[in-house]
This record gives sequence, C-alpha cells and structure tokens, in this order.
Amino acid sequence: MYFSALLCELWTTLMFAGSALAVARERRNTLCFAALFGIVGVALCLLMKDFAIDDSLISVRYARNLASGIGYRFNAGDPSTDGVTPLPWAFMLAPLARADALSVLHRARFLGGVIYVVTLSAVGWQVGKRETLAMKVAAFALAGVSAAPAAYAMSGMETSVAMGFVTLAVLFRERPLLAATYAGLAVAFRPEAAGFAVAFSLVLGFEVEKPIVVVRHLGLSLLPLIVTSIVRYSVWGVAIPLAAIAKPSSPSLGFTYAGAGVLSTGVLVVACAPIALMRAHRKTQALAVGLVAHFMCIALAGGDWMPLARLWVPVLLVVPLLFLEVALTSAPWSLWFRWTLAMALAIGFGGRGILLHRVLLPARLSAIAQATSLLRGQRVAAVDVGWVSAATEGYIFDMAGVTNPLVASLPGGHTSKRISGRMLRDRDITRVLLWASDKPPSLERWKEATFPRHAERRLAYDLESWPASAWVPIGSRGGYILLSRPAE
Repeated sequence: MYFSALLCELWTTLMFAGSALAVARERRNTLCFAALFGIVGVALCLLMKDFAIDDSLISVRYARNLASGIGYRFNAGDPSTDGVTPLPWAFMLAPLARADALSVLHRARFLGGVIYVVTLSAVGWQVGKRETLAMKVAAFALAGVSAAPAAYAMSGMETSVAMGFVTLAVLFRERPLLAATYAGLAVAFRPEAAGFAVAFSLVLGFEVEKPIVVVRHLGLSLLPLIVTSIVRYSVWGVAIPLAAIAKPSSPSLGFTYAGAGVLSTGVLVVACAPIALMRAHRKTQALAVGLVAHFMCIALAGGDWMPLARLWVPVLLVVPLLFLEVALTSAPWSLWFRWTLAMALAIGFGGRGILLHRVLLPARLSAIAQATSLLRGQRVAAVDVGWVSAATEGYIFDMAGVTNPLVASLPGGHTSKRISGRMLRDRDITRVLLWASDKPPSLERWKEATFPRHAERRLAYDLESWPASAWVPIGSRGGYILLSRPAE
C-alpha cells in the first residue's frame, strides 16, 4: 500500500510538472511572437519614418492653439471651427503641443509609432497562442508585408489610435460589452469606422439571443459617435464633420476606392472566404461582417485622397487573426491560395505604393524651411494649409474649406472651390500659394505653369496681375508659385 501511494503521488507530481511545463512553453511562445511582432513593427516604422500627410499639421495647429490658450480654432482671432475630423485628437495632442509646429508633429509621430508597435505586439501575443507553427508564420508574414499601418502611425495623424481601439475590440471578443465599447471609441477617431463598430457589436450581441443585450451593444458602439455629433451641433450648428461638407462624397468613387484598397493592401483578400465563414464561430463572423460593413461605409463616404488606402488602415492589424480563425473551417488549398494571393498583392501593389510615398517628409520640411521667411507677417491663402501652418503663425485663408465653414459651403470639392480674387482682397490676403505640377520657365512667366486643380486654375486667371515672388518646390513632382499682392 505504501508503494502504491508513493507511485500515485509521484505520478501526480509528474503530471503537474508536465502541465506546468506546457503552460510555461505556451507562455514562452506567446512572448516570443509578441516580441517578434513588436520588432517587425519597429522595423516598419523606421522604413516609413519619412512618410508624411499634410493634414496632420492641421491637427497640430489646433492642438497648439489649445495648449497656448487661444482655444479650439485654426486662426487666432477667428471664430472656432470644426477643422479636425477626429474631434478628440487635437485635445489628445494638446498636452504635447507647447512647442513649435514641427516639434509637436514629431511628438505625434512618436506617439503614433508607440501605439502601433504595442498594438502589433498584442496581435503577436494572440498569434503565439496558436498550435501550428506554419499558421503562426503565415500570420506573421501577413503582418510583416502590411506597411500602411506603420506609415500612418508615423504620419502624426490619429489613425493609429483608431487602429488600436479596433484591435482591442477584436482581442476582447470574449467580453462582448467591452469589445463594443472599444469599437465605439474607434469611431470617435475615425467616423467611417461606424459601420465596422455597429455590425461587429451587433453580431456579438446576437450570440446571446437577448434583445436587451443587442440594444446595449448597439448603444455602446454608437455612443462616442452620438456624443461627438451632439458636441459638433452644440458648438458649430452642424452634426457632421466640416471636412465632410468641404469634400462631398461620391459613392461611385467611393466603391472604386474601397475595392482598390482591398487589392492594394493585399492582406484583406484572406477574408474573402464566404463558405468557411458560414461554418466559423460567431466571434469570427462578427469580425468578418464588421469588415464588410467597413467596406460599405468607406464606399458611401466617397473614399479619400490620401495614399496607401488610409481609410482601410484601422482594420488591417486584425486581418492576421481573422486568417488564423478562418483556417479552422477552410479547405487547406483555398486557405493557402488566398494567403499566396494576399502576399502577392501586398508585395506587388502595396510595395509599389510604399516605395512611391515613403519619402514625402523631407520635401515638406524643405518647403516649410523655404516658406517661413517668405510668409512671415503675411496673410496667406492656400488650398493645402497643413504645411503652410507650420511655416507661419499668421492668418491663413483655407481655400479648400477644411477649416473654413464659409468656403466649405461653396460648390465643388476641396480642390475645386470657386474662390475669387475678390474674396481674397476682401480678406486682405497678401500672399497666395498656387500648386503647379511643373516649374514655370521664369517667375515673370508664372502663368505658363500647369495648374491641375480647378481652384488654382481659376485663380491663376483671376490674379494674373499679381507678380510671382518665389517658387517653392515639393520634391521633384511640382511645387507652389507664391504670388504677392501688387502694390496699390
């Protein structure tokens, strides 16, 4: 009996030790993949460190005005305007904004990079829990070829925050109310994510099969959007972002943009598995339905002018997780065909876009440095007011209407507003920047330059008596002709 008890105790000890070793091995695997994904995230951020978007400096100007006590406005002395689509973003930047515009931009870029790397590491942690090494490596490859999230993390824009909340929502699907809350918070930073948030949260709620739960999920996913809409209406009299008025949507262009984004990002192709998704778990279906709803919202919003499929970026980090989950109900040949196609598209189409746009920042910094002395003490008019706002603290007349409600209400898109010379003279504008796709033969012959945008083409005719005082290049792909008001 003694030996039987001893053997039983020894067996129990070995079983416990084996279980502990298995847990330790799983924890080590998850930590390794979390670290591996984080390292790739840092490498992608370094690859895209010179990516830039003009609109990021608009948010910086609002944040700097908040930090200095001027208030939520684009121009000191002007009324407050709704010039930042993600309403909380300027307030989030304000604690970092007691510095010059470029310093604040670099702080925003660092913040975005940190959020992106931490979020990608969390995805790696989940990937590391999978049992099959081949599947984990395949998911890692999908994350590694998707450089657009890193680009927008380094842009200084709010996209990384929305991306972080979408990823948290997916990671916390076991706690549906919390997941719906995170999905709703993503909408506060990217309004077109409302489709994802609502569809994703509702499908999670339907799993419980209680109407009150579905209503709670719907309410949580929409609450941040409702709050920001109420604030906008209370302060500015319009519930939608000013940018949506300045840039009217075109569903036909939107569907083209949304479809092109699927192809150019590549990795979204792995979600095109309707039969496998019908057999998948409800939580997997929630993610897939959310992506379809996001497609529809992007299309109805009319797409976007920014490169690298910016409106798709908030949902890209969760695609490797969807790939692993769909693998459980997908035929192997179909799964690996979609993975191969996704990788080919991401490297082919996506890689071309990365190479083309990853070097935008130095050109803008050069333009800002050149324009600073030219615009000092002047009242400036421009369509692209972001980089201009980093070159001057003075008054800027936004000819795109992104920060100016009067211009936003004019017919046309943000590059085709009917701005007249009289409007500029009424506002005592002394300098006008016109984008040209080629350098004119000389400053005296500035009207011979090519003006591809309607707003500037009309102004070039209306302001033909204004002399050109400088050519401000933006890299090798065009630049700005600086016109000075003629002496009276």
